Formats: sequence, structure tokens, C-alpha cells
Amino acid sequence: MSGIAGIVHFRGAPPDRDQVHQLSAGVAHRGSDDKALIYAPPAAFAHRTFAVQGSGTPARLEDERLVVLVDGEADSHRIGRDWPTRGALCLPHQSGGFATAVWDRMENALWLARDPCGTRPLFYARDGDKFAFSSCMRALLGIPWISAEIAIDNLAEYLSFRYTHAPRTLVRDIHAVPP
Repeated sequence: MSGIAGIVHFRGAPPDRDQVHQLSAGVAHRGSDDKALIYAPPAAFAHRTFAVQGSGTPARLEDERLVVLVDGEADSHRIGRDWPTRGALCLPHQSGGFATAVWDRMENALWLARDPCGTRPLFYARDGDKFAFSSCMRALLGIPWISAEIAIDNLAEYLSFRYTHAPRTLVRDIHAVPP
């Protein structure tokens, strides 16, 4: 299991390092053995991993073009190898349950994806030119520009199904990446 999180400021100052550390702490329970903080302005990322991974596939890749973070069974090195020629089309060829974030430094673009069944969670919030994501909703609640206000419109769905269907969540400013 891993925890992934990040902040991108598409305009203005780069993300505050304290917010990146807060995101890292918010996903610490999803992997306490290995911690990485990656600064790739205008973006910053946090990745936590347990030392024992079931599939043995690399969970993180950083090179001159890409930052690839994986929670689950996808192979970050395979994504990194295939991305320059196939782009996001390489993501459906990953197997197993996963949530991934790919930051393309050349394109200044962030891609978020989950496996087709939605096994691993992945949440995001946006405020103008600021964007944050995490594999744990609670990590996003510490970001000052993200409100923790309940989404009353989604409460009936949650009470009926004990679940809200992506992209809806119980928090007004936070959305789920659909499978």
C-alpha cells in the first residue's frame, strides 16, 4: 500500500513546502517505511510506501520529464517508459488495482487515473489555479483553501447507499477521480 499526494499552482508562487509536508503527514498511515517529497515547480508531491509491496513493482519514478506516483499494483517505470510515445493511452494497459498521478514537466500537465474498478481511492480539489490531490481525503482537509463543509446535496446518496459515487463526495470542495 502507498499514499500519494500533490499540489500544483498553475500560476503564481510554487506550492508552500509546509502544505506539502502536511499532505505527506496526511498519507503517512498508508506507508511509513519510505517517504519522498518531490519538488517540481510549479508542482510538489508526497509519496509514502510500506517496504513490503505485494507485486514488487516500483511505486515512484522521477526523471527529467516525468514524475510518476503509484498507489497499488501499476508499474511506475513501465508508465514512464511508455509515456513519451503513448501518453495517457498507456494507463489502461496497467493491471490490478491502482491510483496514479503523472506530472509531465514538458507539458506542464497533471494526469490522475484509477483502475477501471475504482479499487484505490483518489481525491482532488481545485480553487482557481490551485489544484491538490491525495489518495486520502483527510490529507486534503488540512489545505487552507479547501473547505471541510459537508456537501448536503450528496448526503441522501450516502445515507441510501453508504457510499457516494465519483466524482461526488461528502465534502463540498473535494471530488473523487472516477474509475
